[in-house]
Amino acid sequence: MIDLADIKDVSIFAEHVGGQFRIEIAPDQFVTAKLTEASAIETGSRGAHLPPREPFSLLFEVDQDIDLPQRTYIVRHELLGELGLFLTPVGDGRLETIFN
Repeated sequence: MIDLADIKDVSIFAEHVGGQFRIEIAPDQFVTAKLTEASAIETGSRGAHLPPREPFSLLFEVDQDIDLPQRTYIVRHELLGELGLFLTPVGDGRLETIFN
């Protein structure tokens, strides 16, 4: 399992674009989502008090016709393990998370 504090940039996810993830929507209830995009976000300089992480976003596409509310979900991947990600619906079955 990946510790979110150890993620420094988008590269860990970039190699999994097109891969399948499972999003837990309730205990023992999942939807499958494909990671469709992993993109760096251009920003200004970060303050000295912030951890050295390059901001990026992940975009997932859910394979079912289901409306998921904005909240933190447990997201699982066979190689990356289990992650707690705050996902926001951005339309048409797509969910986005931002690392900053």
